[in-house]
Amino acid sequence: MEEYAGPAVVLDPEDRVPVTALQRACPRTGLEGVRQDLHRRLHRSVAPGLLVRRALRWDAADQADRRWWPQGITSIDDLLLVSWYAKTGEGVRISVVDPATRRYRHVLLVEPVTEDGRLELRPVRIHAGGLAWTPPYLQVAATARGLVSARPADLVRVPDALRSRWEIAGHRYLLPVARSVRGVAARDADRLRFSFLGLDREVGPAELVVGEYGGGAMSRRVARFPLDPATGLPVSGPDGLARPRSVELPGPLRMQGIAVTPEGLAVTTSHGLRPGTLWTSATGRIEALRPYRWATPPGPEDLHWKDGLLWTATEHPHLRWIVGLVPPGRRWSCGACSAPRSSRR
Repeated sequence: MEEYAGPAVVLDPEDRVPVTALQRACPRTGLEGVRQDLHRRLHRSVAPGLLVRRALRWDAADQADRRWWPQGITSIDDLLLVSWYAKTGEGVRISVVDPATRRYRHVLLVEPVTEDGRLELRPVRIHAGGLAWTPPYLQVAATARGLVSARPADLVRVPDALRSRWEIAGHRYLLPVARSVRGVAARDADRLRFSFLGLDREVGPAELVVGEYGGGAMSRRVARFPLDPATGLPVSGPDGLARPRSVELPGPLRMQGIAVTPEGLAVTTSHGLRPGTLWTSATGRIEALRPYRWATPPGPEDLHWKDGLLWTATEHPHLRWIVGLVPPGRRWSCGACSAPRSSRR
């Protein structure tokens, strides 16, 4: 039998010792504790884009910030989660967003380590271009590294007395990394880049959909990894490798996000400071994607399907929104949200 040489992942074991040490120093709150302490305000807004149905704007400081850049998006129950990476080395933060109250808070993703019995926190310096909720893990795309996995139940609140002990960029809440899912391949050229993430719950078992951002001659693959419903992790074979069920290529240039909907597949692409494009495929196949131009504000990133809308966060300073898009040809209503947009400003 020919040896498998394509992209795969390896599940590193979960080490609970550093996380437990962090929770001894800082009280564990979980996601619900953060929900009760959302101190920043989103604003209803009107955003450019032919498919925009709902738009929320970050506060003035986050709109203008050139250090932190929004990237990935997913949801846990009725909350949206948005990842940001720091261009200046502080790592990754996750915004916990309540769209109903339009409140949010940033929590810092950290890697706890114990050295000579002392707890230290390392920044997680990855691009964080995609998020996916595969209970109990929040999966964070880490490009060449694969995935960084964290448990939202592990969230802690830093006491005032400890806020100056670690370099945590002023954050009150910390989300510790629980484990890594490493991308591997027999040849480096075959290793998958985990640029953005999606979930396909229309199949059984559910699949993690991984896409590659690429321009020019770069590869632009989309891979689907079956998930173990008991662990929320890719299914591994006897050799310890978790292989994708399928790998499709090529996707469109500058793919930024992917989502599976009841109608098929949706993909975002970016075009600098020009409006973004939404691509859709009724067959669910990459080769059948068709573009809908001027669909989103400039700089669309990761994509997530929730409550009949495709949600994305846009990245450019002063052009930053969380927007809900109506797929082309789909009629949408949402109870109290179904009033004309002009009446809800």
